[in-house]
Amino acid sequence: MKLRKTMMFGVIAMMTFLAVLEVSAGARQRPLSDWLDAQGSVVNPVTCNSPTVLGFADPNFTYFGFADYSGKINACITAHGGPVFNAEFSGSVTERDLPDGTAEVTVIEHFTNTYAYALDGAPPFGPVLGYRQSALLGQPDHPVGTANGMIQVKFLIPYPGAPLPDLIDAFLLSIKARIQGEGPLRASFGVPEGTPGKFIVSQTGLFNISGHGNGVLDGFPGEIVNVFQSGN
Repeated sequence: MKLRKTMMFGVIAMMTFLAVLEVSAGARQRPLSDWLDAQGSVVNPVTCNSPTVLGFADPNFTYFGFADYSGKINACITAHGGPVFNAEFSGSVTERDLPDGTAEVTVIEHFTNTYAYALDGAPPFGPVLGYRQSALLGQPDHPVGTANGMIQVKFLIPYPGAPLPDLIDAFLLSIKARIQGEGPLRASFGVPEGTPGKFIVSQTGLFNISGHGNGVLDGFPGEIVNVFQSGN
């Protein structure tokens, strides 16, 4: 009886193992560095400006919220004598084979203490929280805006194992962002310069798939960006 029970347990364990293998077939984990190293490919090494600072607007373009999800802007600002950012990045990269020979990649990235700022949505689009890169170069003690948050990005690559793209070049299927930033508010916000402030970003974008954002023209069925004074 004991032998039969042992054999039965062994068979069940083997079946479970084979089931796990079947589910995971054609899917694999890649290093997060494959993703991070590909980002910020167009950072200007002199001004530290880049179109790949992650930025979002609310539907009415009241505010824009920005965060350096790659760490490349942080490093550039510090290298030019600006403030030091103790940013940290973590997450996962999952690649899944598709029948047409391409692969679908899902990146889930978390970041803390990264460079951030928020802009007014009306011309001249001036900062309402934090400072642009140009104001920080050569100013190691200058106040800054920082952010914590996460992004989840899903995109296609031409074949399994292909180099991962910069976000600006990716064939996106979806992107989600949840960001909480804080820093000095600017006088243009209607408060004394340097008043502690915060901003939040909550975005969901769907692209290149049936429904094109569930019927939303710009592909973003969920868009929230708000800037406010701390304590409010």
